[in-house]
Amino acid sequence: MSRVSIYAYTFQCGVIITFLLLITACGTSTPLETHTQTQLIPATVTLVPTQMNTTAPIPSSTSTLKPQITFDRIILSEVGNAIWAISPPFKSAVPLFQEENVIFGVTVWSHDGEWIAYAKATLDCPAVGSIWISRFDGSDARQISPSIEGVINQETGDCSLVSSFPDGPSAFSSNDTLLAAHDTDGMKLIYLETEETVRISPIDALTAEGVDVDFTLDWLQWRSFSTSGDKALLSTRTSDDFAAPPLLLWIRLDDPDHPTFL
Repeated sequence: MSRVSIYAYTFQCGVIITFLLLITACGTSTPLETHTQTQLIPATVTLVPTQMNTTAPIPSSTSTLKPQITFDRIILSEVGNAIWAISPPFKSAVPLFQEENVIFGVTVWSHDGEWIAYAKATLDCPAVGSIWISRFDGSDARQISPSIEGVINQETGDCSLVSSFPDGPSAFSSNDTLLAAHDTDGMKLIYLETEETVRISPIDALTAEGVDVDFTLDWLQWRSFSTSGDKALLSTRTSDDFAAPPLLLWIRLDDPDHPTFL
């Protein structure tokens, strides 16, 4: 039976069942001519004004701000070429960073709430991107990764359907000394004090696991740091089947290329 036939059959069954239910309902009710006519009396409703809390109003739902992350009572929002901050009483937002021909995004908080990491990229094709950190109020901003050129879509010959950010942060470690990040070459760890970068590329381990190495590395994603701060959980895909369970990798930060597969 074709998909169309199944849909038609299902619809007909639904109509028949509904018709039978109506017949049953009508058959058990009192005939209309025997019903006693009842006069409807409108109910009296008293409206009580609701007292709104005006000490910390909620931002308008029509606002162009789209909050991405929050910490304590500060909200960060990425809108176009700027990162904005807003806090109680939510009267106005303040731009932390704003530049012409540049976009900001992929903002993440440090665990102590003192720092933010964010991506910065040009509007060129291909884009040139980098990772920056700053205090939560936008002060002490500095670039912590070399600028990286993005990619061009080989099928279209332009920058459609490719990431706007060639480089971006994923998460701070639990002690805020490391930043997990991703760029066009894959996953990496950035030591914030020295700005040293360590690549995560478990090629030998993936080969031994019998999976397509290039495919799994392309889909390698950050999950989370351990609470102890010396380990991390990553995930990847091993096939084009999106319904298939992910392959999980448990890594030690001092030896990220020899994971335990979960």
